Amino acid sequence: MDEQAVKKPKLVVAGASGFIGTAVCQELVKNYDVVVLTRSRTRSQMANQSIPITWLYCDLFSKHDVENALAGSEYAVYLVHVRMPTARLDQSHSDDINLLLADNFARAAHINNVKQIVFFGGMISEENISYKILESDNEVLKALSSYNVPVTSIRAGIVAGQGGIFIRLLGNMTIRFPIVFVPRWALKPRQPISVKDVANAVNYCIGNRETFGRQFDIGGPDIMPFDEMMKMTASSLGRKRIIITTNFFPSRLYALWIRLLCRGTNQNVINLFVESLHHDMRASDSQLQHFIMKDAESYSTALTGCIDKATNRFLPNPRIDPSNKDHTDLRFESRVRSIQRFTLQENGHAAWLAETFFRWLTEFVKPFISVNIDGDGSCSFYTRFPKLKLLTLTFKPEYSSLHRRMYFITGGVLLKHMIERKARLEFSDVLNGRFTIGAIHDYTPRLPWYFYISTQAMVHSFVMKAFQKHLEKQT
Repeated sequence: MDEQAVKKPKLVVAGASGFIGTAVCQELVKNYDVVVLTRSRTRSQMANQSIPITWLYCDLFSKHDVENALAGSEYAVYLVHVRMPTARLDQSHSDDINLLLADNFARAAHINNVKQIVFFGGMISEENISYKILESDNEVLKALSSYNVPVTSIRAGIVAGQGGIFIRLLGNMTIRFPIVFVPRWALKPRQPISVKDVANAVNYCIGNRETFGRQFDIGGPDIMPFDEMMKMTASSLGRKRIIITTNFFPSRLYALWIRLLCRGTNQNVINLFVESLHHDMRASDSQLQHFIMKDAESYSTALTGCIDKATNRFLPNPRIDPSNKDHTDLRFESRVRSIQRFTLQENGHAAWLAETFFRWLTEFVKPFISVNIDGDGSCSFYTRFPKLKLLTLTFKPEYSSLHRRMYFITGGVLLKHMIERKARLEFSDVLNGRFTIGAIHDYTPRLPWYFYISTQAMVHSFVMKAFQKHLEKQT
């Protein structure tokens, strides 16, 4: 048979290192040539050979890297949810990071004529829309849709599966203390779903034109209040626990209680979990929900698949987790990332913001530092007495446009040159020009690290906040 005739369509998955991504890839390899993007060199080298996928190192902050990674791809799955630091010093809010990454990905998908992006995120009900972390998912969806590539959005509440963070959270809450407290405000209906059913849902949507441009909530066959979920989790782990429903726990105190029981769990994850308990988390009726329900796993079955029957403990996480090595690498490389979001004036754009920033900065630092702006837009910073070049920002017109301005940080006594990655300052419009993101990537300071933290880093933070206030006064 002709090799070309049996060649599978290429599909790129971003954010596949989590337990959901692992299950999704296991399902997708049946029909697609799956390429998984990762920003962890360690993870790419530790790829699970039991799954026939290609691991590709890709810096999602680099538009060039993402464009190359998506070349030749027909479909893409976006599972990126940044909650952890991306550099040794991360002067950024996770919402702004997620927005920038989604914009980079959508832009690259458009350039490469990708037919569809499937996005998976947390379930958002109308009453839940104000919560910042879940609202960030809405921004990500808007960013993914802003370059006219059809996007299918799939959202779920608690996903049950081996390695799932929320299932481990429930388990720790039942294991660590003989009494399980459940606030009355948490007794809203929940519809947990098996990770296998999530993978089936993603697979169903890819290439299915009936799902293009649509949003779906999905859930499993069981609808139950939170206290019932806790009872079932304790029973599956072989624990007899007293469940007490109480009015005593306000949200913040309950989050603190969970942190005490689940030490080591990311605080943002716990906050997201506690906030979600306030809301009804049932899936709305849809064609995707009908498809899932045909063979959906019950919550009890999904739980059983997470637990070692011999020990009544959770099975090890199936995903590759070189996080300790990654954290060591971040410390060794000593890179800095700084991301700020700016609200633009009407008819504003990245080129205007960059020019405004450098004009303002020239006056703002005038008593201490002189700023020299060349005719080509490059910029150098000098101390006044004695005259010493601190930094040089070289404008790159080949990477720039009206909606993007790119400057490589190419010299100065404050820069430590790195061969592998070039430090850069970038201004990029996102969400169709609603905001501009100003970002410094891969900057490595020459100053000793802790001296840098207490001097240059603080000055940079102060300058960017002052510029934010300057812009607000202009609007």
